[in-house]
Amino acid sequence: MNVTVHYFAILRDRTRVDSETVATESVDPLGLWHELERKHGFGLDPVHFSVAVNDEFSEWSHALFDGDTVVFLPPVSGG
Repeated sequence: MNVTVHYFAILRDRTRVDSETVATESVDPLGLWHELERKHGFGLDPVHFSVAVNDEFSEWSHALFDGDTVVFLPPVSGG
């Protein structure tokens, strides 16, 4: 299946792209994260990120389907 992944902040810095369409066999965002970690070498623990599927916050175990959009959201900091 193909999913579109959007990257922000540190992940955009690491991947050097805003988004990409990924052919994946992962069934959930956590599997997709690990697949992309091997590809891009994030060097980051997903426990510090939130995930959204199709513009809704989701669990890391949320089922993925062909055509989904996934966003890994880094922690927010500031004052």
